Amino acid sequence: MSIICEEVFDEVSHPSEDEIKDYATKIGIDPDSEPQLLPLAAEGLMKALPPGWKPCQLLLSLCK
Repeated sequence: MSIICEEVFDEVSHPSEDEIKDYATKIGIDPDSEPQLLPLAAEGLMKALPPGWKPCQLLLSLCK
């Protein structure tokens, strides 16, 4: 089950190194063998979602 969240976009906050690596893996970047691509993952995390898109969160505790 997923819940739809409200995006709170904050241009001042920056993702942690772990968040960048986690996102990189999700979009097909291997952080260990392609570290030169991590700035692209960081940039992607800092962009607002396109109009009409909403962030969702998977509720893993309900997926048993």
